[in-house]
Amino acid sequence: MRAIKFVSLLSLFFMAPFCANAQNADGIELPQDWSASVDADRNVSLQYNGNYRVKNVKVRFENKEVSPKVTMQKLRDDLVQFAPNVPNNSYGEVKSYQYYSNSAGHGKKVRVLLPPNYDKNKKYPVLFVLHGIFGDENSMLDGSMGVQKMIANAISEGLTKDMIVIFPQMYTSPKGDQPSGFAFDQETMRYYDMFENDLLEDLLPWAKQQFSIAEGRKNTAITGFSLGGREALYIGSQHTDVFGFVGAACPAPGILPTQDQFMVYEGTIKNEADFRLKDGNPEPYILLISGGTNDGTVGNYPEQYHNVLKNNNVDHVWHSISGTGHDGSSVQPHMYNFIRHIFNVE
Repeated sequence: MRAIKFVSLLSLFFMAPFCANAQNADGIELPQDWSASVDADRNVSLQYNGNYRVKNVKVRFENKEVSPKVTMQKLRDDLVQFAPNVPNNSYGEVKSYQYYSNSAGHGKKVRVLLPPNYDKNKKYPVLFVLHGIFGDENSMLDGSMGVQKMIANAISEGLTKDMIVIFPQMYTSPKGDQPSGFAFDQETMRYYDMFENDLLEDLLPWAKQQFSIAEGRKNTAITGFSLGGREALYIGSQHTDVFGFVGAACPAPGILPTQDQFMVYEGTIKNEADFRLKDGNPEPYILLISGGTNDGTVGNYPEQYHNVLKNNNVDHVWHSISGTGHDGSSVQPHMYNFIRHIFNVE
């Protein structure tokens, strides 16, 4: 939203009527009884009570951030059940890197999607996309997930900004890049949970040094699928001072203590009442949880997270996707809805 502040000496002549603020049709805040028009070159003409007209007033335009309540409601209003058949457009260039993780004690692989015509002199928002259990930095780049396609089409339609997208390898252990075998056990989960520290203390600082990343939570988003959805939901909700936009597609169990078909989870948060935003942290602009009704892997855990957050008065959007499973059929509509509503708060 735009706001103007009067800096022209000419406008001081009319200071007496300046007793209340209103908005004209152009979205500009004005004192009572004033109207304004803005041309393509941002020249502003003011009119008072239809009689006095001042042209080419010098003004200072200020950006006003949209409130989280507004952005969350807009997502609810725009939410689509299934992603439409968008063109299979490509976006940017994917490059492979390695950074040193103090959390793991060794180098970790990461893939980074840079926007077309990437310019080091321009600042870009950043989106982190997290994979599922036993996945790696390549998993969410699979075409069935639709991540690049959804980004390409949202940008081509002017619904979000050019962005840098980071695909990390979540497993954070001194023992290596992957758990040995397909181990569903608490030790494995603890090493995945260590990604929280790796992301905040190692990966994000490295990325800011390596790439031209815009500062602030309004320029930082995180989402993921399955275990990556769980980690994105946990990390994002606990660090809304860092991540302004949080998404989770089919998030796996384990934020809270529970037991499923695979294992017993000790829970990163022990009590349901504590699964909420940290005291003093701001509300996220977007918090979206998506889950398929035919998901035989995580079952109804995504909806359970929704219910706990609802009971704890954490504003968020719940998207139940009819008939989809634990795969790209759920990820694509999640990405479609999420990506079109990130980084649009000014």
